[in-house]
Amino acid sequence: MKILWVTTFRSFGISKKNDLVQKKFLKNLKNLNTKITLSVTIFNEKNIKNNVKTKGINTVFFKNKKKLLHNSKYSQSICMQNAIKLLDSSYNFIIWSTADISIPKNFIKKIQSQKERNILMTAFPMYYVNSKKEVDSFSSNWGLDLFILKIESAKKLTKLKKFINDCPNYGWGCYEHFFSSISDGLNIKYINISKDLVIKKFNNDRDAFNDLREHEINSWKINQKYLVKYLKKNNLSNFFATGSMYYLIFKFFNFKEIDLRLFIIYIKILINFPFKLINFIIKKIIT
Repeated sequence: MKILWVTTFRSFGISKKNDLVQKKFLKNLKNLNTKITLSVTIFNEKNIKNNVKTKGINTVFFKNKKKLLHNSKYSQSICMQNAIKLLDSSYNFIIWSTADISIPKNFIKKIQSQKERNILMTAFPMYYVNSKKEVDSFSSNWGLDLFILKIESAKKLTKLKKFINDCPNYGWGCYEHFFSSISDGLNIKYINISKDLVIKKFNNDRDAFNDLREHEINSWKINQKYLVKYLKKNNLSNFFATGSMYYLIFKFFNFKEIDLRLFIIYIKILINFPFKLINFIIKKIIT
């Protein structure tokens, strides 16, 4: 089996906490004992090559030399555009993820258990690990930090490459919405495979990297505009851009993958939905 795994890294040597998380991620990939090609795009991050190379994973590095729009630090769309230069029919899976998560040993067995020839998978929600290293097993953390694509159709693979080029993304936000839209664009199944997968999402050292919430909000709004244009161009539902995470959950909801943990989390999300909806309506009226 062959996997093309797309990710980016924060600079090594700035935060010991963050370094440990990223090194753990690399160690997890190595321990999968699977043929993985890691596609890593470097923007202005420091000490990436040396730290990644030491883990012995086959890695292709791309150095971005273009100035990014909107004063962005990185671009997920450029990462994917670089990765598809490597993509051919020999790869069984294309995986995009952040590098601040853990990957369990049963991951390969889990994704291989889905027998569809063309499918999009994600894992929601992950086990959230806070700054005190406390694990919240029932967190309804909204992040989608992992997408697994299995595409055996050459026509769909060509279409996927077109979608990636059609939707720019700069800085933080909206790329999980883009990825989710791929299911409708390619007319393939989209499911949540979180059952029996203990994937941990680690809290980043935001202070060390000067991650300001106001910058993220502004970035999200910019990316939403790009996403709306892409959706319109490809005749896809605008709800992927405006329907919030509730719409994405609706799209990947999968009865077969529900266990007690996920049932409790879905109930928590359902209870909060009316309050979120009321707040959304009020904001619309005010603005």
